[in-house]
Amino acid sequence: MDKNKIKLVLDILMFLAAVVIFYSGFALWGKLPLVFQSWNWIGIHQWISVLLLVLLVIHWIFNFAWIKSWFRKSEPAEPVEVPLV
Repeated sequence: MDKNKIKLVLDILMFLAAVVIFYSGFALWGKLPLVFQSWNWIGIHQWISVLLLVLLVIHWIFNFAWIKSWFRKSEPAEPVEVPLV
């Protein structure tokens, strides 16, 4: 599988995990109807949060070169003179 396709799948899975975390959080808060018992929502909320953290670490591993380039010291760009006329 291509690296970009893997990153796309990771992004989609992270988005879906975040949606489940938000929904379960609002359900536990009492703002949404509970489909399950509250103890089920607590388990779902916690395990999907762990899954999201694992996916996030994998995402960082795939993007490590980009992250490393952010912290690499680069020389300042030379000023460019643009004629006004």
